[in-house]
Amino acid sequence: MSTSERSRFAFRLMFPSEAVVHTRDLIDAVDSMVVSWAPADNIVATHWRDPPSLHAAPVDDLPTPPNCTPGYVRQTLTVKEGPTLVAVNSGGDVFFAAEGKDFLHQKIYRIPAASIEASTMHAEVYSTDDMDIVDGLALDAQGRMYASQGRGSIVRTDPREGIAPRFLSFAEKLTGNAYHLKFNAHGDIIYIDFQRGNVMKRTSSHAVGDRDSRDILGKGDTGENRETRIASGFDRPAGLAADPSNAVYVVDEARRLIERVAPDGTVQIIPVQLRHPEGIALDAEGNLFVIENALAPVQRISPAGKACAVTHEVRSAYSDIAVDGHGRVFATNLLDHVIDEFVPIENALSRR
Repeated sequence: MSTSERSRFAFRLMFPSEAVVHTRDLIDAVDSMVVSWAPADNIVATHWRDPPSLHAAPVDDLPTPPNCTPGYVRQTLTVKEGPTLVAVNSGGDVFFAAEGKDFLHQKIYRIPAASIEASTMHAEVYSTDDMDIVDGLALDAQGRMYASQGRGSIVRTDPREGIAPRFLSFAEKLTGNAYHLKFNAHGDIIYIDFQRGNVMKRTSSHAVGDRDSRDILGKGDTGENRETRIASGFDRPAGLAADPSNAVYVVDEARRLIERVAPDGTVQIIPVQLRHPEGIALDAEGNLFVIENALAPVQRISPAGKACAVTHEVRSAYSDIAVDGHGRVFATNLLDHVIDEFVPIENALSRR
């Protein structure tokens, strides 16, 4: 990957919706240019690499998916700082990372489930810790928050009654920076090694819920010999999800497709037409929710591969997505400083 592409991903620069397609087409072109330097001759040379063999459908004139039936009702939360990543716990609380004034430092915020149910969403600071750029955000079954940062490290909280959550070292010296953290059914952490185009799994050495004294003391562990590559060959992986069978779904933005990687390594392409897919989430019924800012901003894809639009409207591009146990979808909008909640219409009627 080029330096410019790596920076764009890390800092999550977003574009107005009408410029998304053209800007990304330009990025695709630049990403295909190879720059080499011969130190002995002090010569810089450029050439175009052969495009990879893509399985994606042609992107011209792709149809816009129809509205989902039943539909969704949108509720919007405006926040002071631009939200990037989002996660939801089993109790329905929503957590998100938000950029500070210089965007190199972030904080984690919480939206209580009670305020969501009352349609009066408000955000509160979850931890007072200042974070570096947060590349991944996930919650385990015990409510502990995991966040990945630069330099191949993961930190996590150990929330206890009456104590403000603090982030302590959990894993260091990973193979690469860990993007888009998720947990599989076994309690293992899965994540994207973006620079190498791999999906990695970090196996837990203890049962989910057991406390490791090294983690509580903040010493963490090296992460060595506990990483496994479960899939590779992705050009620009931009999101992932895991289902109860431990299959992993990976969005490849450059190849314009979603792949399902089974536990035995078998790869299946999800039969849906996309132009620029990004974040992805999976609900309890096996539906995939995908950010697709070039067509319908949020799409739902059934297990049979049928796509419909959760919404066709967005002020600018969404960046991450999560879904809770009630089918409520949350999407972060960095530029507009909002988190949009999309509630299934039958659930929205019960709130009134």
